[in-house]
Order: sequence, then C-alpha cells, then structure tokens
Amino acid sequence: MNTESINHAKFLRLWSMAVVYASIVEISIKCNGPRSFMRDAETQAALYQIGRRGIAGEATVTDCDGVSRKSLHQSGLAMDISIVDENGDTVWDESKYQIVAKFWKSIGGRWGGDFTPREIWHFDLIT
Repeated sequence: MNTESINHAKFLRLWSMAVVYASIVEISIKCNGPRSFMRDAETQAALYQIGRRGIAGEATVTDCDGVSRKSLHQSGLAMDISIVDENGDTVWDESKYQIVAKFWKSIGGRWGGDFTPREIWHFDLIT
C-alpha cells in the first residue's frame, strides 16, 4: 500500500468515527455529492475557474487549481458535508457543524470553519 492509500484509509476510518459520534449526539450528516469527496484534476480545475470567469457577483470556490496546487479532495483527504434534518433538508445551524468539528479536531482533523474565508461544510485531514 502506498502512502496516499494509507492516508486515504486513515481519513475514512476517522471520518467513520465522526459519523458515529454525530449519530450519537443526534446529528445527521451527508456528503454533498461525488465532487465533494474524491475529485480528479479536471473537476478540481473546473471548480477553480468558478469566481475567475468574469461573471459579476460570482464568488471564488477554491484556490487549488488541481495541478500546480492540488486540493486534499483529490487524494481523498477532505469531504464537504451537509448536516440534515429529519426530512433530509440541509441545516445551516453552525452550532451543529461546530459540534461535529470539535470531535473531528479532537481526533486529528481540520475544520473549514477555522479557515478564512470560512467553510463550515469542509472537513479534512492533513497528514
């Protein structure tokens, strides 16, 4: 197994713990779709272009272009999530994200809510 595979497996193991913890404290989590977890360079490059296309009011999504600056999503070390209510609708109550983030950080993860700009939906693992 190479280092990238080992780190990916570690992320998944720790993320499983976070999901179980969230369930215990009655918080439901879902991944925000396929591009929110594992991304190829092409998908990352497309996300990088958002906010750089000259469209008025369009906010920049990422500073990682997928080639010279890779995202942790490209190696399976990051996930964008939503916290959902009993109907499966996204909840933007930051206090719920903070509860999950506190646990995530206690087991070695990093939370996007600590970034500038803030990304309360982003959870990653620096190895």
